[in-house]
Formats: sequence, structure tokens, C-alpha cells
Amino acid sequence: MNLFLKKETHLNGDYFICPDEFFAISDRVPWIPGVCEEYGIIKKIEKNEEGFFDFSKSLIDVGAEDGNYSMLLNFNKNYCFEPNKKMCCLIHTNMWLKNKVDNTFVYNICLGDKENDFSVFNGFAEETSVMYEQSMDMVENGRNKIEVVDKTTLDSFNIRDVGLIKVDAEGCDYFVLKGGIHTIIENDYPPILFENWDVGCFKQTQEAHDRIFDFLKSIGYDTIYEHWGDHETHLAIKKK
Repeated sequence: MNLFLKKETHLNGDYFICPDEFFAISDRVPWIPGVCEEYGIIKKIEKNEEGFFDFSKSLIDVGAEDGNYSMLLNFNKNYCFEPNKKMCCLIHTNMWLKNKVDNTFVYNICLGDKENDFSVFNGFAEETSVMYEQSMDMVENGRNKIEVVDKTTLDSFNIRDVGLIKVDAEGCDYFVLKGGIHTIIENDYPPILFENWDVGCFKQTQEAHDRIFDFLKSIGYDTIYEHWGDHETHLAIKKK
């Protein structure tokens, strides 16, 4: 089956037919380099040459955007966390197109290291993001929208039987993982795919860059494959 894809600001907003292996509905064109960097990572996970991933278990996808990991990978269950309401609608639609509604759970919520808090979503994850100041400038100039969403921890969902935790929280991956430490430990340290920018990128400091690596090593992850799939994406593994 061929599915439709559209990006209003690209190629005159026309619709395109794309193979079923690509996205169902998205604002990105997967075959143009740099527009959809996740596709190469997804294909690498799917091949699973190192045997890191157990697809009979569940995928936790934090910062799920349009749900591409859940769409294109066949984990037993998918838990998608996305603070953008529009993207949550895309996830629901794409899961319907991919016949994955019954095993996919979508939460329009922000994850961090605190429970019962609120976060201002304006294109990035939360106020603690190193990109927050830049995002607020965009809001003041009318180029971004503020939404208030609930913020809680990953641990509060008590998810079990996890085969992969993927986090792409725009500079807040450390806070997400810190708020999910019990989920990580109680699921016997599943692989963690996370984003971490270079020092200086989006005002990233050396301290912010190092803390997520230090945190993962401190809780038992003895191997971290840096630049796994693309430059900003890294994979943490605890070898058995």
C-alpha cells in the first residue's frame, strides 16, 4: 500500500506518494538527506545486527513527534510521549494507517524529573532546556506558540517489559531519564537511545553535555556507543 505525505512549506505543499516503508503522514520528506535523520537510525534498529533489541517487548518513545519509531519498528507495544497536540494527532492517525492502534498508547504530556508539575511547550521540551531562551524569542516574535501541558515522570506510568527507551527531548534527555530511573532498573536496564548535542551547539555547556553520560554510567550502563546512527544520537547498553 502507498501512503500520502505532505509538508506545506516544502515543494509547493504538494502531496507525494511514498512507499509503505516510509511515513504515513508527516511534515518531513524521508528521502531528502537532513530532513528526516531518524530514518537511518530506525533501519539500523530494525536490522538489529548486534542483537541489542528485543522486539517482543515494549518501546518507550519520548519525544515521539509523528510516531515514526512506532510506525516502522515492530515492538510488541508502543508508549509514545509527545507534548505537541498536533503531533499526537498525527501519531493516532499514523497508528491507524499502520494498523497499530491496539498496541500503541499516546500521551500528550511532557516528561521530566518531577511529578505533578507544569511545563510551557513552545516548540521545545521545557523551561530547563538550553533552547528555552531562543524559543521564547520566537514566541515574542510571533513565530511560535505556547501551550501549557502537564509534566510528570516516566516512573509514574509503571511501564514493564521494556525493550528500548528512545528519548529525543531537545536538550532535556537527562531530566527524562532521571525521572525514569526506577523504570530503567526494574526493566533490567534496557537499551537507551538518546540525543546529546556537542558543546556549544544550541548553547550546550560542557556540564550539560557530560551529565547524561555520567548519569547513565553511574546507574550501570557500561557501554555507550556515541554517534550511533547520526552525530547527535547515542546508544547506552548494559552488557549482560
